[in-house]
Amino acid sequence: MKKFLLVVFFVIGVDLEAQLIRRSDFLADPTGACQNNILAINAASKTPFLCMDGWKQIGATGGGGGLTGSGTTNTISKFTGASALGNSQITDTGSLITIPGAVTLSGNAQFADKLFQIATATIFSATPTFNAEIQNHFVITLTGNVTSSTLSGTVTAGYTELITFVICQDATGSRTFIWPTNIKGAMTIGSTLSTCSAQEFRYDGTNAYALSSGVTGM
Repeated sequence: MKKFLLVVFFVIGVDLEAQLIRRSDFLADPTGACQNNILAINAASKTPFLCMDGWKQIGATGGGGGLTGSGTTNTISKFTGASALGNSQITDTGSLITIPGAVTLSGNAQFADKLFQIATATIFSATPTFNAEIQNHFVITLTGNVTSSTLSGTVTAGYTELITFVICQDATGSRTFIWPTNIKGAMTIGSTLSTCSAQEFRYDGTNAYALSSGVTGM
């Protein structure tokens, strides 16, 4: 019985190989009888074709699916329909992958490398605005007194954002800083010239709550 099965498998394998060889010289647009689930390869271009109710060039039309659409260099594609491709928001330059906007992780996240926060310095103003939708690490050097300040930005309901303030004195020092009214538990910043004060908060889109008492004189 084992020998009989071996012979059957061998015959089937030879038959499939023969069918592939017989169709190995089709042109870019194969002609002739199309028997479903048979693979044909263009001998010149090495382009594979699959018979699925008519010859379909694999790669150009997705095998038998007839995919349509276009894309942009360095932009990851996504299905915009059942058989259509388009651009996603994700870009990959080869050295940097960028995912703009909000990202929701439904499970645990593990980062094999560093996790950075955006830390663009805020230009000094007597009435600065800190926008938590743009960044979450705020750095400002006081070249004068801040008489009032604003913390803005929305946060998706049910979520919070970790924000950090680093407030530095210039070479003159003794500048004063009035915190945004929606920051709770804010520290009194240090006054020593050329030093910085830092404090972290948890922001819910309405109020920011201090996570520590803060550090001065750095």
